Amino acid sequence: MIYYPGGGYTEANFRKYIQIKLALAEKGFVVASAEYRVIPETFKGAMLDAKEAIAYLRENADLYHIDVNRIGVFGQSAGGYMAQMMGVTSNTPYFLPDDLSMEDVRVSAVFSMFGVSNLLTVGKNLDIQATIGLRHPRLFG
Repeated sequence: MIYYPGGGYTEANFRKYIQIKLALAEKGFVVASAEYRVIPETFKGAMLDAKEAIAYLRENADLYHIDVNRIGVFGQSAGGYMAQMMGVTSNTPYFLPDDLSMEDVRVSAVFSMFGVSNLLTVGKNLDIQATIGLRHPRLFG
C-alpha cells in the first residue's frame, strides 16, 4: 500500500495517518508513504511523482517482499484524489513518466478517504427525507 498524504495541494507530509499505516502493517501489508510536488508546481508534477512511487515499489518488490500483482494506493483529501487518479489512469498513458511503462505504474486497489469527487452529483439519487427520517422520525411527521 502506498499512502499519499492530504494537505490541500499545498503540502504532502508523509508522516500523517501513522495509526492507519501501522494497522495495515500489523495485518501484513507493506506500507510506504509518498511525497509529491505541491502548489505552486503544476498538477502534472504531482501525478508523475505519485506514479514514480508505484514504479519504485515494483522495481524493489523483492527487497520489500511485495506482491506486484497486489499494489494498492490510498490517501485522504488531496492524497485521496491522488489515489483515485492513480486508479483511473493506471491502465492509460496519461501522466506517464517518460522512462516508465503502464505496467510499471499499475495498481490493483484504491482507497480514497474523502478525496475530491464531482460535487455536482454527490447525493443526486439520495432520498434525503427517507435517510434523515430513519434517524429522526419526528422530522417528517
